[in-house]
Amino acid sequence: MLLGNPLHPGMGRPPFRKEAPRETIIQMLHFDKEQAVQYKQLIDQHQASIRDLDDKISDTKNELYQSLSTENIASKDSLLLTLADLQKQVEAIHYAHFMDIKKICRPDQLGEFDKLTKELSRLFSRTARNNPPPPKD
Repeated sequence: MLLGNPLHPGMGRPPFRKEAPRETIIQMLHFDKEQAVQYKQLIDQHQASIRDLDDKISDTKNELYQSLSTENIASKDSLLLTLADLQKQVEAIHYAHFMDIKKICRPDQLGEFDKLTKELSRLFSRTARNNPPPPKD
């Protein structure tokens, strides 16, 4: 028992991992195989763009926190503006990603896409990824 998987707080095995948003979206939109391939390519491009910005955000945060030792107010303000701009870019990339997903939908899938847009914040929230809702009876 000590060497196996840790027990879930309810003293049982941990719950199965929540389905990845990628698979959920493919299912929700009823993508065919070709659309799923296109979608996965969009994901790869999206993740590369976000990774680049995440690196810039991390570097900028490091600079910001290093400025605590010098108490350079001008530097702090400039770095906070840079962080705000980087976060704005992240959100713009996310938005464009979903517009690209919409473009690969067939007309009969657009109603499902509209439903998806109402679920996006829940689907991608950190809380939802780390604490999936209990199963419905």
